[in-house]
Amino acid sequence: MADPTIVSCVTTDSLFTSLIVDLDKHFELHPVIIITDAEYRDRLLRHLKDRKMKYSEGGQQHILAEVRNWDYGVLLLTREEGRGVDTRFKRDAIVLIATAVSSYHELQQMVGRSCRTRGICEGMLYLVGEERPS
Repeated sequence: MADPTIVSCVTTDSLFTSLIVDLDKHFELHPVIIITDAEYRDRLLRHLKDRKMKYSEGGQQHILAEVRNWDYGVLLLTREEGRGVDTRFKRDAIVLIATAVSSYHELQQMVGRSCRTRGICEGMLYLVGEERPS
């Protein structure tokens, strides 16, 4: 993949914390698209509300039309919405992928949500594995 995609290996217990750290790091710099499963979605929504972060969720047309006017903010998508949805912001976004990815093509599609102007796409994929004993 020519576009910069960072792979972060995390444990199940540390996935949410890693996701929040990266969200907080990028939130002021770019719009952020988070593709995640339902188990993390509710916790993310609480975090966004507690921090009073601008966000929206879902890939419906009225939501996608709204985020086109954003310079920053967070868009939460499901795994299904992470492919083939035309996500555009005023600026290129970063995609944080905290869901299972079944193929290289699917990963390309998800990371491709970050830049719809055919520029450089940027994403972070969290791979969950077991922690090795030290």
